Amino acid sequence: MSPPLSSLFQRVCKAVNPSRGGAASDAHLLDQFVRHKDESAFELLVWRHGPLVLSVCRRVLHDPHAAEDAFQATFLTLVRKAGSIGKRTALSSWLYKVAYRIALRARARQSRHAACEQPLSSLPDAQTGNEPPDLAAWRELRRVLDVEVHRLPEKYRAPLVLCYLEGKTNEQAAEELGCPKGTVLSRLARARERLRGRLARRGLALSALPLAALVAEHTEALLKMSPVLVNGTIHMSLLVLMGNLAKAAEKSAAAVELMQAATAEMGRRSLKAKLVAAAAVAVLLMAGAGLWAFHARTTGSHPQAAGTTPQVSLPNPTAAVPAGGCCGEAPVGGCNQ
Repeated sequence: MSPPLSSLFQRVCKAVNPSRGGAASDAHLLDQFVRHKDESAFELLVWRHGPLVLSVCRRVLHDPHAAEDAFQATFLTLVRKAGSIGKRTALSSWLYKVAYRIALRARARQSRHAACEQPLSSLPDAQTGNEPPDLAAWRELRRVLDVEVHRLPEKYRAPLVLCYLEGKTNEQAAEELGCPKGTVLSRLARARERLRGRLARRGLALSALPLAALVAEHTEALLKMSPVLVNGTIHMSLLVLMGNLAKAAEKSAAAVELMQAATAEMGRRSLKAKLVAAAAVAVLLMAGAGLWAFHARTTGSHPQAAGTTPQVSLPNPTAAVPAGGCCGEAPVGGCNQ
């Protein structure tokens, strides 16, 4: 049974504005879920970041049902990988990246299974009628905007996702990321600069209007994120948490399949990163050992070059003097007696 409308509204408002009303931070909620399997903490995270995830999936996928499968797969992946998230204050950025990759995988799967797929440019867009007249290029821009946002370094993507994809203020973003407001402003400026340059190379222009349109999409996704979708996602997540993938697949086999593919890819990326790091350490150790050996050889062959004082053997002055001579212990009566 769905919760009462007033209770649902209060829950959503509290989730969307975590820095108001004493609501818990993402890092705290994620820690509660990882340490104590707190179902309510996970539910609040779904309500808080669900609009972001759903709007990304809807931009990449033109099928509402496929977008919902990708939405569920993203949070199932969160269940599996919550303990390995290093920077928990940047959960929004992590979810954005995972949702985008899962949606791309879902779109590729649609292409493989479709007998005859329409070109993306000819597919209907449910939001076309709501676009302002001065955003004629918005449909073209939105196809590549997520590509370029996904390519941004984490430190630039995190504040941009919070401010432009989740509609947070600069103060709220600074509080959630745990950094000064000035840092958020400078990183947002750098993020816009990079996006502007990359889009310009594609023949597209970035202005404040498309970024404002992203916030509008987030609001629309909030309204379309039904309690049925959220409750179903939470139920499936608990089944995955208990290791019951078969039961979860009964709810949505596509979501479970996408989650498994996403976690497998993350495992491969993590292993590759570890191998690269191990190889780098090995190279440094070998280089250090080579330098040490070279230094040892150099100092051994040319001691003066290494700043050492050569040892010179001096003759013993007493060696040629007969016993009892003047330079030895004098006999009784002295010399020349």
